[in-house]
Amino acid sequence: MSIENPAAFLASIWDWKPLGGCFPRGIAPTDIDGWVEVGGYFPVLEGKGPGVPLKDGQRRSFERMQRWNQIVPGLFTMIVIWGQADRSRIDQIQFWPTDPFPAGWDELRSYVAAWAECAEERGAADAGVTWVERANQDPGLRAFVDAEIARARIGLDTAAYNTNHYKTIALRLQQQVQELRGRKA
Repeated sequence: MSIENPAAFLASIWDWKPLGGCFPRGIAPTDIDGWVEVGGYFPVLEGKGPGVPLKDGQRRSFERMQRWNQIVPGLFTMIVIWGQADRSRIDQIQFWPTDPFPAGWDELRSYVAAWAECAEERGAADAGVTWVERANQDPGLRAFVDAEIARARIGLDTAAYNTNHYKTIALRLQQQVQELRGRKA
């Protein structure tokens, strides 16, 4: 959706200051520049001015989305776009956490269209199966979900569970699942 009436758009932006102090560690709501659902999969689009890095909170959110991708591969695709907010140009695209690369609007449109086509196909293949059902069918994934929920409840932060740690857990769980499947056969 494009913004057809900038004044009305600005007037519709919520001020979340009344929630100040409600969240731990000074956390405040952030905006998401673009969010779409296609076939149960979600691209998260974040636009930045040239050279502007992700904020720490945005990066941490992306890290957590990446962890959920271990349960449902491709559930979230985080796309960071650097360029001019007025849509005059795009300089770089990043499929987070990979490195950014030079690209323009034509490349972005091509990548997003290809993503949407894949998500539509995957969604049709997964029709009616939620990630909870998927996790319940797979003991390894169920253990991962339970561990993630427990981690969130006790408030361990990202520093305690970095990406490499989760890759190790995911590999260990895959091995356990293969062993369980081998026993059933």
